[in-house]
Amino acid sequence: ADLLQDGVNIMTKHERMMLLCRTVGSAIHLRELQTEMYGENHFELARTNLELTQTIEELLSTSPKQLVNQGIPSLDTFQACSAEELRSRKEFERIRDMYPYDTEDYIKSQQQQQLKSTR
Repeated sequence: ADLLQDGVNIMTKHERMMLLCRTVGSAIHLRELQTEMYGENHFELARTNLELTQTIEELLSTSPKQLVNQGIPSLDTFQACSAEELRSRKEFERIRDMYPYDTEDYIKSQQQQQLKSTR
């Protein structure tokens, strides 16, 4: 059995919404720290942006008032939340596209290109 999934299933809707709201605040703070520590292109930053995107998206569709009322200054309106969701999604996609999906294939293709250029 998946303990995490079982835990999510046991939560009430209110508890789940509260958890998601806390996740938004934590992810925004984490994103700021990661940007300072790793720069704007680190793959961990992509993961944080994806988590933020998915969390805001769920809250906007199920409990937008609860999200807006969290007291996060940059998310004080529905429009601001929607804009943040879009911005986070675009940042995730931008960073994701910088990294190869299959490192082995990428290394092999680079080696093949080097061989061709030395011939």
